Amino acid sequence: MSSPAPAGTVRLDCDLRRICLDSLPAGGEGKSGEIMGSTFDAVASIINEVCNIDRAKIRPESHAIDDLGIDSLDFLDVTFAIDKRFGIKMPLERWMQEINEGKSKVEDYFVLKNLCLRIDELVAAKAA
Repeated sequence: MSSPAPAGTVRLDCDLRRICLDSLPAGGEGKSGEIMGSTFDAVASIINEVCNIDRAKIRPESHAIDDLGIDSLDFLDVTFAIDKRFGIKMPLERWMQEINEGKSKVEDYFVLKNLCLRIDELVAAKAA
């Protein structure tokens, strides 16, 4: 069982659940929002530990570089920690190529709620 949540977490969890549910197709409540919520919590904890960024500043709509000031080396450390935590391999090279070719936007991978959705997709693909 996990330790009690710090003060202020309830509001974040409610906001995060709303964001997750808003991004699902109509009637798509349940596991997807819950999975993304737990993914966000894990990613936020990793960012907090690796980059020493105040947990309260790490929000689903935060951009890893623009809002949180994570540099490229720290982002690689975050990526390695995410890979280890979730048992996946984030395809950073492919994602950067998609951005450089205009197939994807930077926000698709560096805004935390979008990154968490990508992580959930990789976890689901691995489990399939």
